[in-house]
Amino acid sequence: CKMFIRDSWGMYRNILETVEVVKKFEEELKNLQAVTQSTNAELGSMSNTIKAVGKGLGVEITEIAKGMVKLGQAGLTVAEASGAIKDVVTLAVATMTDIDVASDLVTTGMRAWGLQATDTAHIVDVLSNTVNNSKVTINGLSTALQYLTGVAPQVNMSFQETSAVIGVLANQGIKMSKIGTGLRSLLGELLKPSKKFKDELHKVGLTLEDMDVKTRGIIPILEDLAKSGFDATSAFKGMGRRSASAISALIKNGKSVGEFSESLGKICGNNPRIHSL
Repeated sequence: CKMFIRDSWGMYRNILETVEVVKKFEEELKNLQAVTQSTNAELGSMSNTIKAVGKGLGVEITEIAKGMVKLGQAGLTVAEASGAIKDVVTLAVATMTDIDVASDLVTTGMRAWGLQATDTAHIVDVLSNTVNNSKVTINGLSTALQYLTGVAPQVNMSFQETSAVIGVLANQGIKMSKIGTGLRSLLGELLKPSKKFKDELHKVGLTLEDMDVKTRGIIPILEDLAKSGFDATSAFKGMGRRSASAISALIKNGKSVGEFSESLGKICGNNPRIHSL
């Protein structure tokens, strides 16, 4: 009798939990329809997509729906959000983070760097490979990128290069907020170099044209600075403290930045941890 009561209570509790999940899912679908301005037919299609992703990746459908709401809030269309959600959830699973965080990072990469919804697989690969091959955490990467979205794309630093630079600096034990502020200051000084910086460059045989980050790219500049003998002393004489700290660390690891960025490109789309999910 006791066993029957216990089993019956277990079944009843499971039914209650299922009803609660369905209720929350329906609430999120209402939010999704409001955000995306989708028709009932489009909402039905998104619901099916969410369920398929949930089943394939073993993630609760309510959480996936919340992630799709985030994509809609970022301006993605119904088709774009439906196409991107699997990549977003895959990133969350692979990096053991919240789908909210993954959604924010993916949409940040898309909007700041002018990428398309069709680029989400590439964005996910870059993010996950950066996390898996450096000391960067997914939350830390989010923190650093917050400081750089306004300037890195403007100097033609790709999303992949930006992630690589963050990863290399993180491997030196630098905090994410300092990486973000340091890189932002550095890129600002490269865009508008001071006379002091020009004088220090002249001492090692370089010109401001050699520092044109928009046309040359950050990696060749770092390599030229390292080859010329421009060091930490030169940096702190010619630049502000934050910029000098960042460029000193990067010059010391200029080759590593290039190699890391290249490695992200090579393994994008071929990360077994990601694409086996």
